[in-house]
Order: sequence, then C-alpha cells, then structure tokens
Amino acid sequence: MANFKSKLMTESQTSSNKTPVPQITLLRRWSFFFVYLLFFPTLLQLIFGVFSFSLEEWGNWFGGLLFRGLPGALLLLAALRLPRRAAPVLMGSVCTAAALFNLLDIFLLVNFGTLFDYGTLQLMCIAPAGEVRGFFQLFFMRLSTWVILLLYPAAGVIIFTVKKQKLFWSTLTILTLGVLIFFNCTARESRSKVPSPAARMKHFVQSWQKSRRQITMDSTSAALQAANSDKEALYLLIIGESHSRRRSSLYGALRDTTPQLKKLYRSRQIFRFDNAVTPHVMTQLALPGMLTLAGKDIENFYKYPSLPDIFRKAGFKVWYIFNQMPDTESALPFLAAAKRSDCFKSFSNPVIRYDVQMLNEVKKILDSPGSKKFLILHLKGNHWKYAETFPEEMRHFSLTPGSSSKETLLNEYDDSLRALDAFLFQMLQLLQARKKNAFLLYLPDHGEALYEEDDFAGHTDLFPTAASAELPMFLWISPSFARPELLTAVQKNLKTSFLSSDLPHFFMELAGITSPLFAPERSFINPRYKKTPRRVSTRGIDYETMKNKTTPISEPQ
Repeated sequence: MANFKSKLMTESQTSSNKTPVPQITLLRRWSFFFVYLLFFPTLLQLIFGVFSFSLEEWGNWFGGLLFRGLPGALLLLAALRLPRRAAPVLMGSVCTAAALFNLLDIFLLVNFGTLFDYGTLQLMCIAPAGEVRGFFQLFFMRLSTWVILLLYPAAGVIIFTVKKQKLFWSTLTILTLGVLIFFNCTARESRSKVPSPAARMKHFVQSWQKSRRQITMDSTSAALQAANSDKEALYLLIIGESHSRRRSSLYGALRDTTPQLKKLYRSRQIFRFDNAVTPHVMTQLALPGMLTLAGKDIENFYKYPSLPDIFRKAGFKVWYIFNQMPDTESALPFLAAAKRSDCFKSFSNPVIRYDVQMLNEVKKILDSPGSKKFLILHLKGNHWKYAETFPEEMRHFSLTPGSSSKETLLNEYDDSLRALDAFLFQMLQLLQARKKNAFLLYLPDHGEALYEEDDFAGHTDLFPTAASAELPMFLWISPSFARPELLTAVQKNLKTSFLSSDLPHFFMELAGITSPLFAPERSFINPRYKKTPRRVSTRGIDYETMKNKTTPISEPQ
C-alpha cells in the first residue's frame, strides 16, 4: 500500500511538472485538415482541367493557390497569437464554414456541373422554401450524390485522425475523392470549366451589381411604330410552366394526360406544333426572349421593345395576369417587360393555389369595355411540387397504391397535366362563347425532364436535357379570324423548327401587327423565315445533339 501511494505521488508530481504542449503543436494537429478544406476547390480545378489547361489557365491556377493561401497563412498566424483555448475554437469555426461551403459546391458539381455562385444564391432566396427543400430532396435520391457527400467528410476524418505517414495518406485520400467527383460529374461537358477562386469572386461581385440595378424600359417605346387594322380583336397568349411534351397525350403519350386537348386536336379544332424548343431551361432566362425583341441578347432585354408595348402602340388594351412567385423585378427581371402592360395583376400576393382560380378574373377582362384586347396569362402550370398544382378532387393517377417514390412523382406530374388540360379547355370555351375575331396561343417557358436520361427529374439551364428544352405548343383560331389566309401558312409549318425567343415575331404576324421592328425571317410561318441552329442553355448546347442522347423510359401503368 505504501509503495502504491509512493508511485501515485510520483506520477502526480510528474504530471504537475509536465511542460504544456506548445501552441504550434496544437495547431499542427489542425493543419492538414485546414489545408484540405481550404485548398480542395483549387485541387478540383486542377483535376478537372489538367488535360486542357492553357498556359494562361495554369497561371490562373497558381493564382488560385495564392488567393487561398495568403488568407490561410494569416489565419494560422492569428491563431498562434490567440489564447490557448481560443485557437481551436477559431480553427474549428473556419473549418466548419469551409466544409459546409465545399459540400454545397460538391453537390452542385456532381448534379449540375457547376459551383455555387450568386445566381444559385438568388434562386434559393427567391424560391418558396418548400420548393427549394423539395428540389434538394429530389437530387438526394441519387446514390452518387450520397456517396460523394459522405466521402468528403470521411476523407476529412481520415486526414484529421491518421498519425503515421500523414502526408501520404492525406494526399491519397484527397486525390481519390477528387477523381471520384470528376467521374461522377453529371455535366460531362463542364469538366474543364471549374473556375478559379478569383474568377468566382469576380463573377459573384458582377452578378450582385447587376441584380441591384434599376431596370427601366421607358426609352424602348419612345420611337416605337406599330399598327393594326382590326376593328375588334381578342388575342390571348398563355405561358405555361415546366410542361413536358413527352408526357402529354396530345403528343402521343400512352397515358391520357391531356384528354380534352387531344379531342380538340383530333377534331381539327386546334393546330399542334411539333418542333418548338426553348433556348433556356429556366424561367428567368426564357421569358426575356418571349416578351421582348431581344432574341439572344437576353442580358440586355430591357433595351428592346416589349410585346405589351408593341400591342399598346397598335391600339390594343393589354393585360398581364401572373400566377407565380415571387412577383418582384429584382427576383424576376423580365417582369419589367410584363409590367409594360396597361394592367398587370399578380396572384402571388395574395396567393391562389391553382390556375383554374384565375378564370373569374379572365371573364371580367373578356366582358370589360373595349374592342381590341390582348391578354397574357402566365401560369403556375406544372411546376414542382407537382401535387400542389391541382386540387385533391382531381387526383387520378396519383391514387395508385404501393408506388415507388419515382412512380409517385410521375403520377403527380401526370395529374398536374390533367389539371392544366381542364383549365385550357375552359379557357377555349370562354373564347368560343364570345364568337369574336380571336385566337389563343399556348406554350410553356420550358419543358421538364422526367427520368428520360441520367435518372434526372426537373429542369436546369446548367444541365439541360432534350425533354426539358422541348415545348408543347398549340393554336386555336376562331371561325371569324380576321386573317384566314394565314391558316394555310400555319398548316404548312406545323413541323417547322421554332425557337421560343422568336415568339414576338410569330405573334405579331398572327395578330396582323405591322411595324418596322417585325423580322419576317424570325416568324416560322413566313415564307422568308430562316432556320438557324437551335442552341440551348447559356452553354450553347446543340438541341439536335441532346435529342439524340435521349433513351426511352417505361411509364407507370
């Protein structure tokens, strides 16, 4: 017992006289982990571009090292000067923030071939919380997403905890993870386009500055010339949302998702266009070309006359009815063109849940005084979440019990198409009852991918698919239409290729608008129309190339 007490006292004295671990030794334990988190994006840039770097790009890569290295070195020096317990807190906080940011980057890179930027932040801020949550849930269903996201923190744990041959195991772990991300990147074409940190920072600042600018279109209508000889007219443009042509029975889908439109088409009451495509698979990018004469110059769309301005100049009263969120120009700049209408009404605030609830407002407009009316309806359409676009009593396919998550999503989407079909049919009935010189043109801003390729559902301009670029489009013309000679031209061009950024010129020709701004080479029913290659997304991907990649899928029964 005495020996035991003597030994215990000796150990106690030894521990009390033990030299404190130097601050630099504590920080060394964090160093590899810190370097991993700080420099991993720069490593990705190297892995993605190692086979295609030019001399300038190598310079940018080394610049990226300095861009991250200098602040990192300053942070380590600052940690050395902090009190003993404060240094790990600082390092832990910085590492946590870097880890979360890198995880978001990896998620976007694997699924969309891009990195986090101001546009991503803006989309997350303006979209309803439920939509953002559902969108992320959709991509978390993918096994590759989970594997990569779990490997990233696992690699960090290995780097933080391994003691022997730390440099070797850390390097091997980081390179393995980078290569896995490279080969799991969905957007193969963007492998060599991971930007440097400095380029990302510059782009972020420029995008923020653009978002803060005040958009005005007053000057575009100052010298505008447009005329129309109709004594009375009732013209409607209905813009849908996320409408898949491939799942519409109007276009031959096996499921009867658009029964009313299919009947109208078979009885030759509507014209169906088979070759319409959008240049952008995102509302914010597609609408500027549809509502103004900007064409491909959507960056500066506010410098061009808008469709509402042209019709107002031609003697029409113009309405724009909007049923999406949000309804602010800072979030959706194209609304600057929409608000050039005589009457702009948004159902975003207060919110109406279903497009069919807009019918009472439409009836009021149709019955209001005025001989020449142009009405644009911008629908909620078939946007995610699909189950929230139709009332419970309209469930049809989504009543199927025992469905998988993928089948449930497809069932809900198909039911949203049936709801849209019912709404469009009621709109046509309203017009038919008035027996006026009228027409109705329908097309969405973009389509929707629903597992046709890469096990992907949704839409993104970063990773467009043929299904998300293709547009269903139809035209109804009243028996008393003022320009019957155009019917032959329409009939002859049902399969002619069309890009929705040329919509204003086609619509002006249908409506009999004469203006120096009308470009016949951009109206696909005009004899002077010129076909051009159809490029999709800001990445300029050829539509024909995308279309050839698509593989058929089986539909739920």
